[in-house]
Amino acid sequence: MSVVLDHAEAASLSEGFRSRVHEITDVSRPGYHEVWWQHTVSSSDRFPFSYYASALRGEGPEADELLVVSVEVMDVQDEAGEHLVVGADITTGDGVLLAQSPTATIDVPSESTLLTLPDPLARVRDVTRQVVAATEGLYLWVDNQRPTVERALAKIK
Repeated sequence: MSVVLDHAEAASLSEGFRSRVHEITDVSRPGYHEVWWQHTVSSSDRFPFSYYASALRGEGPEADELLVVSVEVMDVQDEAGEHLVVGADITTGDGVLLAQSPTATIDVPSESTLLTLPDPLARVRDVTRQVVAATEGLYLWVDNQRPTVERALAKIK
C-alpha cells in the first residue's frame, strides 16, 4: 500500500468514526430486543477501510443476518491511475439494496508522482483531507438513514 493510502487509512479508521456509526445502529435498536448488532472493521489491499454493522437475530454462528450497513473505501487501479471510491449502502440480510449513498472518487498520486512535487507531503495531506471529508459525509448519510433502518427492522419484527 502506498504512503498516501497508509496516511488516509489511518485518518478514516479513526475510533471517532467507528464509534459514531456504532451509535447510529445502537439507537436504531430500541423495541427490537431479540436483535443485536455486530460491528466489523477490516482492511485489505482492495478495501483499505471497510466497516460493517450487521443486525442479527439469534445467537452464535446460527444467527440470522437481518440488515447490513456497510461503509467502504475501495482502492481502484485502472488505466487512468489509482483512485479511492468511498461509499455506503444498507442491504437486507438477503442482499436486497435498501439505500445507497452517493460515492466520492478521490485520485491518489503514485509515489513516483509524489517524488516530482515540490511539497509531496502537502499532496498526501490533501488526499487525506478528501478521504476524511468523504467518510464524514458517509457518517451523515448513515445518520440520515435511521428511518430506513427502523422501517426495515419493523418489517421483520
